[in-house]
Amino acid sequence: KALVLMLTEITILLLLITQLFLIQFSNYVAATWLLAGVEIPLVYFVVTLKKSTAKNDFHKLSQVLKWIMLGGMSTLIAAQF
Repeated sequence: KALVLMLTEITILLLLITQLFLIQFSNYVAATWLLAGVEIPLVYFVVTLKKSTAKNDFHKLSQVLKWIMLGGMSTLIAAQF
């Protein structure tokens, strides 16, 4: 659990750096999509993971991660515009 938290926090930091580059190159659509589709749900994942104890909680987190992956793939599409 601690390893997943550490890796997720590093990922959030790297995504924030990526978002700054997107804003610098005036790709506001992709930057907004990255924030709404990946970063905010990832922060929700971290907060929920810290409270999780039961198997049902981890199942819910698994579903959240699937939505985050979908948001990440849609960010790649949004980056084309």
